[in-house]
Amino acid sequence: MCGSVLCPRWRQLSEPADQVVWVDLLTQREFEQGFGSHTPMYSGQTKCVRYYMNFNRAMSLAKECLLEKGHAYDAQNCEVGLGSDDKQEAVRRAKTALELYTIIGQDSWVVVPLHSLLKEQKQEQQHDNATPTSNGNIQSSSSSSSSFKRVSDVTVAPGCIEGTRLTLVKVPNQPDAVEFSIRTPVTPPRWKEFDAELEYGWERLINAMISGNKAATAAAILCYGYYWYNFMPLARGTAAVGYTTMLGLFWAAEMPITQPIPKDYQVDWEAILARHPQQFIERLAQWFIPEQACPPAPAAPAAASISPSSSNSPMASPRSSDAGSSSGKGQHAALIAAAKQLPDVESLPAVNQALGTIKQRFNALNGPDAKPV
Repeated sequence: MCGSVLCPRWRQLSEPADQVVWVDLLTQREFEQGFGSHTPMYSGQTKCVRYYMNFNRAMSLAKECLLEKGHAYDAQNCEVGLGSDDKQEAVRRAKTALELYTIIGQDSWVVVPLHSLLKEQKQEQQHDNATPTSNGNIQSSSSSSSSFKRVSDVTVAPGCIEGTRLTLVKVPNQPDAVEFSIRTPVTPPRWKEFDAELEYGWERLINAMISGNKAATAAAILCYGYYWYNFMPLARGTAAVGYTTMLGLFWAAEMPITQPIPKDYQVDWEAILARHPQQFIERLAQWFIPEQACPPAPAAPAAASISPSSSNSPMASPRSSDAGSSSGKGQHAALIAAAKQLPDVESLPAVNQALGTIKQRFNALNGPDAKPV
């Protein structure tokens, strides 16, 4: 777990002006009230430059969750029902944030339910441990010890945990203006659920690495990243820390990542807008997963059946080219050789010994030729 501890420290040092703080280390009042991230995609008449690219997918997911539950929730976590079939049909046809807000009629939010691998494993264990009763019914050997209901118990289905909230709120002092955003309230019950999910994910990752199964290891790393992104445990920097941790884990598994992030692509949003970790894995498998962790490619077709333009197709995978494959293997070998030349981490001095002041750390990060901005 040391990567999850060290990476936030690196994120804080890389930008001292950002408050990179674990949310559970805030004041008790802030933590219990649900301190969380808030990222608008669309606000008033403004398309947020960094995140509007995710608007259409987020809007489709919001409508999907809304229609599935049959209601949204207001600021007091009370249900806001859709009511008639006409309203549900109107939700399906809605294209803009304002149209959807008008149908619901007030500030509201829906939650993205996340499939829980931990709960799935526990359910399988309960099924295995279940015993038939005298009348032939199945009785579980375990029972719940508490009837306390949290918000997430009501807003998500059994076998799921509470993901990100997709919110629609009226922009004050602007006619016909609404904000469509994601919000992630990090409350103590939610923290406990994700802490257990990440602990289980870490155990799965270690077991996969011990087995030597590259594909299983890659999937376990991405599952861990998926729950980290949806957890949002830092006041700032969760996305950068999550991506850096995944890069480090792939490096530790001797599968260094060599592909850059594609243009107009945000890895954390791929997790936030996915209801199941497998969806996240499939999206990143298109470019992120190293070649040695991918399943073997099917046999090549006969030369006569290959289209001359197939290798130049915009949908063609970069791994489908022999040249790309040999180049990737060469890069991998070079990276492994370079890694072996690095000094042992334990022999390196602590940062505060080598770079005692903030100015020295800035100079080290920016390089000796950096000029004032």
